[in-house]
Amino acid sequence: MAKRTLYLLIFILIAALLAGCVSLAAYNPNATRHPDPTGTATQVLTTPTPQIPTPTPTAIPDWWVEPDALSGLKIEFWHPWTGKMAEVVAALVVDFNRSNPYGIRVTGRDWGGNSGLSGQVLNRAYLPELLMANPEQLAAWQAESLDLVDLAGYQNNPTYGIAEDDYYPVFRSGEGGILTSLPIQRSARVLFYNVTWAKELGFTTPPGTPEEFQEQACSAAEANRSDRSVENNGTGGWLWESDALTLASWFAAYGASLPESLESAYQFNNNNVVDAFTYLRSLLDSGCAWSGKTLYPYEIFAKRQALFISGSLQDIPSIKIAMPHYQSTDAWTILPYPGVNGEKNTITNGVNFAIPSSDPARQLAAWIFARWMLLPEQQVKLIQAGGTFPLSESAMAALESFSRQNTQWDSALDWIMESQPAPSSSSWVRIGDLLEDAGWQIAQPYVKLEEIPAVLGQLDEMITQLVP
Repeated sequence: MAKRTLYLLIFILIAALLAGCVSLAAYNPNATRHPDPTGTATQVLTTPTPQIPTPTPTAIPDWWVEPDALSGLKIEFWHPWTGKMAEVVAALVVDFNRSNPYGIRVTGRDWGGNSGLSGQVLNRAYLPELLMANPEQLAAWQAESLDLVDLAGYQNNPTYGIAEDDYYPVFRSGEGGILTSLPIQRSARVLFYNVTWAKELGFTTPPGTPEEFQEQACSAAEANRSDRSVENNGTGGWLWESDALTLASWFAAYGASLPESLESAYQFNNNNVVDAFTYLRSLLDSGCAWSGKTLYPYEIFAKRQALFISGSLQDIPSIKIAMPHYQSTDAWTILPYPGVNGEKNTITNGVNFAIPSSDPARQLAAWIFARWMLLPEQQVKLIQAGGTFPLSESAMAALESFSRQNTQWDSALDWIMESQPAPSSSSWVRIGDLLEDAGWQIAQPYVKLEEIPAVLGQLDEMITQLVP
């Protein structure tokens, strides 16, 4: 009995020693078990640790600053608007200063129009952090050594950028190269048309071609010559205007389009422009157009001294005031310039914003304010004050009530997509002045129709000297 017990204890001890010599696999909770194909054993496989790729660091733009750097920052911006527009802009500045989460404080300055603004910029005593002006004027200042910031980095930034649909495509055209300005307001050259008077003259539809325009203009001129009043003799038809974009609109009606960029000299002495000027001069010679000495075309229009006058979308509020002021109850509307093949020609122009080079914090603050001005809520207020085009579909959607109350403005919305932008290069500032001088000269009675190409040739020669 004692021996049996001894043998049992020795057996247990040997078994324990043998068990300690066996190697056991460490437990892996992520292991995947697969049965052995023979069915006699179980194979244990460990799952490899996944390799996480190292992220590529995003380059920080050189204009980047942390939001804390904007807190309490004071910046200034200059603009050309006057009157009601200036009042609305001043109110928007107050709203931005009160509501922006960065604590930026903006001061706005208007200089009584484009010429006053240009004088202050060229004076260079100091410059603001943000400029708003015509794109060709901004380009001209830049050509005169004004250092403007490239806005592409701000525009495309995921934090501070703007979306592609913040503008209609037509307002984003011509942005090649360095992006030094972006639209903040867009207007268009249009014709104002007295619908009631036209119907009395026997015309039930607006003119769709230059020939139809001439027919209606001549009929209005004849009506004023034939009535009992002598004071309006020599009036009626179209009130002649030699504004550069008005002339360009007539050029487009005859198939001559101004290039958006004028980096090379533009030549006006071509068949299309000659045909357009010949047509306009013929209107004058036949009395179907006349040149007024007054500074108030709205009065001329309201008093039926012109069936048509030229202007811009921004003239709509003034016409609405002038008609009842001069006791006119006539219905009126706006028209595009009629083309020889029935096209509707509209040239757009307006105000862009640009940021002079300063320091990253001030530049970013200027961009944030300009971007805020592009939001539909602010665009609606600017459009209601100035009668200009909405810049985007979202702004358009917020103007339904305004459209219903302003039928003339509403009719122009259909022209946006087919409109042509005015030239935006620096040379247009001077070329536009030269074109207006040529238009004035061609309107003089001592210039014969066959001499129009010679006048345009002189114009081209001056432009060649200006833009080599």
